[in-house]
Order: sequence, then structure tokens, then C-alpha cells
Amino acid sequence: AMKESCLEPPSCCVIAETESGALGYRMAVLLEEIRSHGSLLQASKTARIDLDHARELVEEMNTSFREPLVEFDLSSSASDQAHLTRLGEDTVCWYWQKFGEVWSSNLKERTQHC
Repeated sequence: AMKESCLEPPSCCVIAETESGALGYRMAVLLEEIRSHGSLLQASKTARIDLDHARELVEEMNTSFREPLVEFDLSSSASDQAHLTRLGEDTVCWYWQKFGEVWSSNLKERTQHC
């Protein structure tokens, strides 16, 4: 049987391999929040990821994919202003199409067992 905690997406990380790189749940959430807020600080707060860790995740995504997923507006990763590149947009859309239902059905199951 699946452990309870495994139904909680952040602790049960599905890594999605794309032709250009690998993306985990927390990375997808972070990308989503960067897209919404245009700010790494806001994105990390909303996603409940430590800012330094969020920066590391972005760095990891940007170097592991064939081209960056996130661009910083002052072309420095020290900048807070950020937006998704075309590949970033495509990748996050692909991830949710592929796994969005998995998470929502897991969460529904969880609430039924409560």
C-alpha cells in the first residue's frame, strides 16, 4: 500500500523526463508561481520553498534542460524579477497535462479517507 505521505505531492516527487530534461513536482509548482508572479521571491513564498532553494532549483532546471526555462529580467540570477521562457511555458503545461490528474485524484482520495 502507498504510504499516506506519498499522496502529498511535494513529498512524493514524480520526476517527469522530457526530451530536454527532468522536472519534479516542486519544480513544476515553482515554474507555475514564477509565471503567475513574475518574482522569484513571491513564487518561493507561495510555493513554500526557501528562496535559496528556489534559486538552486531554477539553476538546476536552467542547466539541465537544453535551454533555460526561467529568465531573470536583469540577466542575473540575483535578480528577483523572472519570467518563463517559451520552453519553460511548454514544459510546465506538458507537466500538468501529464500529471495534473494524478495529483488531483490523489488529493480527492485523501479527503475521502479523512
